[in-house]
Amino acid sequence: MIAVLQKMFPGRLISLRENITWPPRSPDLSPCDYFLWGYLKAEVFKHRPRTIEELKVAIRQEISAIPLDMLARVMDNF
Repeated sequence: MIAVLQKMFPGRLISLRENITWPPRSPDLSPCDYFLWGYLKAEVFKHRPRTIEELKVAIRQEISAIPLDMLARVMDNF
């Protein structure tokens, strides 16, 4: 399977089974990758949205509810 994916996506495949060097502090990774998406998912699914529209509303509400000081701390610690 890895060989097929490598053929389809030459030089762009990231896999746990392959030795791909990924630079630390890569600009492709951001505090959003380490913090925001996990935090947001946990908060959004506390409300158990049942439809896509409820999910969209919950995402918007939770994003707007993130305290600015929390985001500042995330950026300071990155």
